[in-house]
Amino acid sequence: MKEVEETIKKELGYTDEELEGLEVLTWDDLVAEYENYVKELIGGEAWERLGPYIDVEAMIKDDITSGWITELKAGSWKLYLRER
Repeated sequence: MKEVEETIKKELGYTDEELEGLEVLTWDDLVAEYENYVKELIGGEAWERLGPYIDVEAMIKDDITSGWITELKAGSWKLYLRER
């Protein structure tokens, strides 16, 4: 985790205080979180029918493009950052 913190400081210029307000996620974490969010919005039964047709990855990519989520390479990892 120290390598990740150092990369965030170096690449994005964050301070130690700013790091405390960040949430660091993997792609799989984001997909699971967005799927759960959509499932809560539309309900479990609707998710069962419509889930395969909802492009959760496109929703995440849109949030990356809009700047709400920051994509960062840290060594061999690709991580995603957002403020808590």
